[in-house]
Amino acid sequence: MEAIFLKYLSMNFLKLFAIKAAIAGTAVYYIKEQGIFNKSDESIESYRKLKQAVSPYIQDVTSQIPIELPEIPPTDNVSQLATEYWNRGVRASFAFLVRLPECSKHYIKKGVDQVLENPEVKKFVDSFSSTESKVPPPQLVSGSSPPAASKK
Repeated sequence: MEAIFLKYLSMNFLKLFAIKAAIAGTAVYYIKEQGIFNKSDESIESYRKLKQAVSPYIQDVTSQIPIELPEIPPTDNVSQLATEYWNRGVRASFAFLVRLPECSKHYIKKGVDQVLENPEVKKFVDSFSSTESKVPPPQLVSGSSPPAASKK
């Protein structure tokens, strides 16, 4: 039963991963085709085209949403904003890597505690510790030597 569940879980994970990878790949391909990753002049021109194409849709959406959305930045600030956002992304990535060991330890402990809350798992784990406790460890009194093996 558990094997079937794990197989089902892994199949769903793979499907979700494939869908997300396909969406991300399509987005990167489309952006590449539009010239965003080319020279900065070409990127600014692509941004202008994108702004012109999206502007009517943004106006329709903003009229339907009760909150006020910020305006799309002007093209002369794009390179400065791109640099700033790139640097923020790099800093956030390294901050994540710095916190990764702590977070991993925390979530592993949280996961183990969650699993041990299950009575069946708790009983299974206790079965191992109870067999070890049936055989008491040998104890030495301070100043005495271990018992010698008896010769017959």
